[in-house]
Amino acid sequence: MNIKDRITLELTLKHEYEYEKTFGYRTDSHTVFIMEDAEGQQYKWDTTGTLVIDKYDEKGEWCPEFAHLGDTIILKGTVKDFSEYKGTLQVVLTRCQLLEITDKAPTKEEIEDQKKTEQLASLQNGDFVWNMPYRQYKEHYADCETIAGSYETHENYAPTISVIVRNGRLKASGVRGEHFSGYELQSNEGHKVTYRAVSEDNALKRAYKEYPTETWECVKIYCY
Repeated sequence: MNIKDRITLELTLKHEYEYEKTFGYRTDSHTVFIMEDAEGQQYKWDTTGTLVIDKYDEKGEWCPEFAHLGDTIILKGTVKDFSEYKGTLQVVLTRCQLLEITDKAPTKEEIEDQKKTEQLASLQNGDFVWNMPYRQYKEHYADCETIAGSYETHENYAPTISVIVRNGRLKASGVRGEHFSGYELQSNEGHKVTYRAVSEDNALKRAYKEYPTETWECVKIYCY
């Protein structure tokens, strides 16, 4: 392999990062793609473009196919230089063209959906899923497993997360022996939370304590 060689390779996209480069009064956004072949040889492409295959549907509308981290691709490019980064030899490429995506890695959303499905399938009698304020989870339920991808931020109220509370987890002091049910509450602003409490009144009191500016009503009860 020599400088100026035009080569076609099967590579796996390992890393990518963005930075800005200024030329006088102009600033360009660059992306650096780091790829590896089957033998572990690294290839680097610094570009203002991206790894994309231009495709069009039956109506002639552009529907591009982008390469993502973990994908295996067929890439055509020109050898520009050879460099070394932290002791690793890199082949620097230029004028690259993505020809094909031969193996797509699962996206973060697909991985989370798969894990969520497995988590819900693992629930036993007495286990339940509780959508609670994130602060409440960190302070009182950090030992519990959270549902993949369930962390949510909201514009008008605190972040929430769904937590798996397993059967047999110790109840709070002072309520041992009490029967607990799940209460789903909704506020006048459309905010929904789920609490496990000994009564609807207790669940409402908790909602008013944590979100005092909203008006709450109980919309669903789950018995365990």
